[in-house]
Amino acid sequence: MKRLLVLLTTSIFIVAFAYGQKIPIRGVVADEKGEPLEGVTILLKGKTASAISRSDGSFLINVEDVKNGVLVVSMVGYTTQDVPINGKVDLHIVLATSARDMKDVIVVSALGLTKRQKSIGYSTQSVDPNRITEARDVNITDALAGKVAGLQVTTTGQPGSSTRVVIRGENSITGNNQPLWVVDGVPIQNDMGDGRGDNLDYGNGAADLNPDDIASIEVLKGPNAAALYGSRAANGAILVTTKKGKTGDRTLGISLDQNTMWNTISEFPKYQNEYGEGGNGSLVTNGNNIVPGTGAVRMGTSGSTWGMPMLGQPFDNFAGQPIPGGYLPQPSNITSFYKTSITNTSNLSISKGDANGSFRLSYTNLYSNDVLENQNLIKRNTVSLSGTRKINWLTLNTWVLFTNQDTRDRTVRNLDPASPMAAYVYMPRSFNISALNPYVDPLTGNSIALGSTSSFENPYWSLNEDKNEDTHNRVIGGLSAISRLSSSLSLRLQGATDMNFLSSWQYRELGGKQTPQGSYGNLEQHNINNDYQALLMFNKQLS
Repeated sequence: MKRLLVLLTTSIFIVAFAYGQKIPIRGVVADEKGEPLEGVTILLKGKTASAISRSDGSFLINVEDVKNGVLVVSMVGYTTQDVPINGKVDLHIVLATSARDMKDVIVVSALGLTKRQKSIGYSTQSVDPNRITEARDVNITDALAGKVAGLQVTTTGQPGSSTRVVIRGENSITGNNQPLWVVDGVPIQNDMGDGRGDNLDYGNGAADLNPDDIASIEVLKGPNAAALYGSRAANGAILVTTKKGKTGDRTLGISLDQNTMWNTISEFPKYQNEYGEGGNGSLVTNGNNIVPGTGAVRMGTSGSTWGMPMLGQPFDNFAGQPIPGGYLPQPSNITSFYKTSITNTSNLSISKGDANGSFRLSYTNLYSNDVLENQNLIKRNTVSLSGTRKINWLTLNTWVLFTNQDTRDRTVRNLDPASPMAAYVYMPRSFNISALNPYVDPLTGNSIALGSTSSFENPYWSLNEDKNEDTHNRVIGGLSAISRLSSSLSLRLQGATDMNFLSSWQYRELGGKQTPQGSYGNLEQHNINNDYQALLMFNKQLS
């Protein structure tokens, strides 16, 4: 009976272990002609796992159930496919061109004019706004990845950081290659936030757009498509139309949306766990670093992982106390710093109309953190209001978007020693993280010195003591008046503004040195751009 229980228990553990393991599934996506497709979205049905195909059409996605799992493969212009894995670890997927008839499709073109797809002589592509609200990103620009042919999205993956978009490749070596963002016919600021010299990335302007307020996104590709916006749109344009109330709809519309998304790191680099800190195959290159009477070496005598095999040799922490087990591999000394992050978004909108006008009011609250403890803590409040009113021969439209965002402890960039990510790259494989915490030297109140390891600071100090915070307020709004001059001609006058206010401060140890001094930085930045338009419009825009 005991043997039977042991066998049953062992079998349960084996099955549970096998089920919990993620198996990499590789594949290639091509079109009907056999040409590889870049930017194809691959989702694991019913799960959060996803991947994007590379330039050669290849992709890699980790799944738990290779027998019953199903991949949803999609790309704009192609028919979406459900591909059963059926136990295979190498897939070849062919997407068929979508047979959608474009002759009756209505799109938004330059200056907010609506036209039929068949009448346009340049390339455009629409993005379904529902697809950017299902799996949300803090920066709406990140959500465009894999949804538009020829559009490349480059991001650091850090919540709240800048995201770069390029349509049809680079056009200039020294200039700006990003498209122009236009909201309700008004060009807005979309400067990258990583050029202020303090190794912090404050995000780009398009991140202030709220997915819950977007009715449509249209991408105009190339200078011909966006010629009416002049040289600013030489690299194309991304047109965003926000939601409005419906004139004639007298019912009170109330919408409440709640979205919660968890993120975790699915795969880490494969670290070797045979050789620890040291150089030239030796644990220590200077006999003075050997603790007299014990033969032990103090951790941190070398910042590289080119030492001898880790076999349990005597090893002391920074306080000179023996480390249990000695000089041994620490396979989780990097991965233990990371956790599951959460992005929570709540939206409430109210709309109503009558025979001569309408309004819509929307409020959105967003909270997001990062997979690193106490890093990139974002709180954002967004309020948008739009209204329209017909007064005899004149139609007045007004809209305003207000964003308030507070971000604490943005991760320092560029492998700065103060960045916890520096430990991700430079920490020797023998570093025992129990010796890094407590991270404060009780005698000086500063970070515990890491010996001769100077490529990174104590990551616990970076996560808890190196501080920064910025407050960002932005107002985008405008007023337009449309007068119908005749049955086929209208005059539109429009004025709009885009006001951006940023204030921030930063505190950190000077140069990673263990001194009681601190480095303080304050930033105040104000940008105000105004836009005025006058346009004669033919009323038969859709013909």
